[in-house]
Amino acid sequence: MDISEISTIADIATSISTAIIAFIVFFWTRKIERISQIYKSNLDTNLINNTVLSDNDLLKIEAENHPFGVVNEADMKRIYHYFNWLNVSVYIYNAHKIGIADKELRDTRLRNHALITFRDREFIRIHVFPRGYGDDFVRVFESHWNALEKKL
Repeated sequence: MDISEISTIADIATSISTAIIAFIVFFWTRKIERISQIYKSNLDTNLINNTVLSDNDLLKIEAENHPFGVVNEADMKRIYHYFNWLNVSVYIYNAHKIGIADKELRDTRLRNHALITFRDREFIRIHVFPRGYGDDFVRVFESHWNALEKKL
């Protein structure tokens, strides 16, 4: 093998290494962009939720427009309170799903939020989950309620 062949092999190895690094950076950047979109969406949603919670006229409008049964303004406060808790859970759930957060963090937070919401779970099933929480998230969240039912 002469110097020219060695040089060609080195060039190929360098090119392959560069391509691998480029792919890793590309996919990592996509993950960061996705989690940033989820985070921004969560912030925007919490801003809206807190605006509704702080304005009785908006709570009344929300109660009148609630699509899942008849609720009053006090019920709407509960609904929006749970939106804030569950949106944090969804954020962590989605971060885990795309590989940003580990399973232990996801499960710790979901267990805590399941404990906080446990006594009102029927209300949440009827009035909160149908307002935009995906089936996969609901299934995982409910698994934490199911675990609590066995302990209590």
